[in-house]
Amino acid sequence: MTNIFPFGPWASLVSVDSSESADYASGVVAIARGPNDPAFVGDVTIRGAVVGSRWWMADDSDHSKVLSTGVIASDPEVVPSVPSYSSGMVILLRLRKASSAPYYKPFEAKQPHSSTGITFYVAQELDQ
Repeated sequence: MTNIFPFGPWASLVSVDSSESADYASGVVAIARGPNDPAFVGDVTIRGAVVGSRWWMADDSDHSKVLSTGVIASDPEVVPSVPSYSSGMVILLRLRKASSAPYYKPFEAKQPHSSTGITFYVAQELDQ
């Protein structure tokens, strides 16, 4: 067994030669996921949001786990590689345009994350 790339005390990339063990096929490569590494990443698309709105995404079960923040630059807005820390993690999306007129009321939506990507459809209301 040859340790090719040490990634710290919790994981390393290992190459196993078939001559070293009869239990492994030739050329097996393995890597372990660390305790703070995401289970997967997936793109999040935000459709229908007003350009200039600020958005914030977090794990719905723990709002201190902020996944991403930003400002809507175009419709649709694609946020690449948003991490998920469990297979059933639900993303909470909050967004609002309050920086300049016209102002919009806060919008909130939740959706289970997916490695193939998810889309939030937004319907913002004017705040008058």
